[in-house]
Amino acid sequence: FWITLCWAVVLVAGGISLYLSSAIRLVRNKELGRGLALGAAALGPMILSAALTSMDLDFTPMGLGISVCLLFVLNWRYRILDTLPVARRHVIEHLTDGVLVTDLGGRILDLNPATETILQTSAANLLRRPVWAAVAEAAVDVEEAEVESLASSLVSSGDPILNEFHTRSGRAIEVSADCVRGEDGEPLGLYAVLRDRTERRRYENFLRHTQRLETAAGLAAGVAHEVNNPLAYVCSNLSHIDRMIEMLAEQSASLSGKKAEEFEELRMVIAESLDGVQRISGIVDRMRRFASLSQGELGEVELNAVAGEALKLSLIHI
Repeated sequence: FWITLCWAVVLVAGGISLYLSSAIRLVRNKELGRGLALGAAALGPMILSAALTSMDLDFTPMGLGISVCLLFVLNWRYRILDTLPVARRHVIEHLTDGVLVTDLGGRILDLNPATETILQTSAANLLRRPVWAAVAEAAVDVEEAEVESLASSLVSSGDPILNEFHTRSGRAIEVSADCVRGEDGEPLGLYAVLRDRTERRRYENFLRHTQRLETAAGLAAGVAHEVNNPLAYVCSNLSHIDRMIEMLAEQSASLSGKKAEEFEELRMVIAESLDGVQRISGIVDRMRRFASLSQGELGEVELNAVAGEALKLSLIHI
């Protein structure tokens, strides 16, 4: 009898000590409700049994049975000892990435402040709600059924999810999700990490635009080189024709009427053609210098000249 009694006392005292230490840890982690529930389940029936025993009522077996039932429900049914809510809150609360945890049914159990910022809603509006409803409410291109299907496939297959959606404010949010597993490897719930990729997407778009500009600059340099060659002999030929016109200018005095007018008109056409060739040559030269990779030398710059060149380039595009 005494051996059995000592054995029972050691088991009961050891079990109560373990559950009380877990309850104290939960309370210290600011999880007051869970800690008090665990402490009450471990100590309540024992205190009640001791009170009834003082009144000559043997409640010990029933008290042990109640404790076992309560602890079973709290631990195995509600998994009160599992670290399912966000762990190490003092670190995760300072993350810029949103972190949320759900049960196997997809109901949100815990989240950090960054999640509220990213989804643009409060924790009170997110807790105990299905995660697919919260995401569909914040997104413009996502349906609840689509997110629910992804969550179901994650639980059944165990393959992580990496997806992206856009909020109503135009931000790009990347979502990576996976299962939270217990020590036995069985899924206890789901977790999701939300990352704001808006600035990264803008940088990628800017980089692609810059690459297109570099390509256009390379093409401009090639075009400028190819145009310069025929432009040179066109200008040379027009100059030669202009010199010939000047040589014939003396003979034009003997011309009269329509022939004199045509001769003057020819001189004007040659002058306009030369002017046009010079303008084309200037445009080609500016394109060549714009496409040049040379950094040049540091020194004083005439800002009016730079502004004038910029204006000429803008007029070319217009």
